[in-house]
Amino acid sequence: MDKLLSISTFIYLFTVWMFVISLATKKRYTDNISRILFIIATTVELIYFIWRWIESYRLGFGHIPLTNAFESFVFFTLSIALVACILIKKIPSLAMLIISLVILGILSYLSISPFNKEIEPLIPALKSNWLAIHALTSFLSYAAFFLAFIGGTMFLIKSNEKKSSFFIGNISFSVCVGLMLGFLLMKVWHTKSSTFIISFAIFSVAIFLLVYFNKNKLRQLIPQEKTLKDFTLGSIYIGFPFLSIGIITGSIWAKYAWGAYWSWDPKETWSLITWFIYIIFLHFKIRGKSNYTLAVMSIVGFVAVIVTYIGVNFILPGLHSYGSG
Repeated sequence: MDKLLSISTFIYLFTVWMFVISLATKKRYTDNISRILFIIATTVELIYFIWRWIESYRLGFGHIPLTNAFESFVFFTLSIALVACILIKKIPSLAMLIISLVILGILSYLSISPFNKEIEPLIPALKSNWLAIHALTSFLSYAAFFLAFIGGTMFLIKSNEKKSSFFIGNISFSVCVGLMLGFLLMKVWHTKSSTFIISFAIFSVAIFLLVYFNKNKLRQLIPQEKTLKDFTLGSIYIGFPFLSIGIITGSIWAKYAWGAYWSWDPKETWSLITWFIYIIFLHFKIRGKSNYTLAVMSIVGFVAVIVTYIGVNFILPGLHSYGSG
């Protein structure tokens, strides 16, 4: 059953190529095939996740497979795929290509990563019935906000609302992807922080230049602003309730695990910051702020998500740092 993850990765690879063909040929049937393949890949990955959950019970551990870095990244990709499947009719083809590439990249990275892939018993801090609901809702919110980030950056790259739109969208996309790639490289090669900074800078500049010199072609591939707005809003409407539930259940869990509902741990703090950012986003939406402002806020929110998920778990010390191995 471990081969299921490899099969899923291979189908995602095939999906990427089909989306490339779809964008090149602009044939509707190739786009439909690509989306069907994406759903199949998601289904296979979901079966793998469920199998791993059942296997933990067979081994006598009995817990959801979300307790180490390997399982964390697997479910993060699965969460992205599941949310994308929910919104699949609203997501533009170029966005689906990016989503498929990100999932493929993370799963390929996991195949060579130093992370422990074994199913192991829970550490005492994680032994709680609140683990499943807290972890599931938190990851689904991260995934939804990632999709909103893609929609926001595509909107800015496409938009002519302000002269700075393209550069803000391009810089935001390049920096966020550069951060993730630099981090993954650091974990694979066990490099020092100085090497991480250099690799992050190289990745960010390379992606920025790639987008900049192909901006006219990209703008032709990116759909109309209304489509991007609906996609971005739909993602945040899914993500915000999940984040709220994740924070509430996490607080209840913290009371049982550590004796207090709130300890101002780095993850708790950044989760709250992220929540406030999206509250401001929703407030701006109600007040009728410009699409440009909403797109920028979707990017700011995802930067906070990166810090909450990757920064806290793997860099900043705290009560939630157990998920880094």
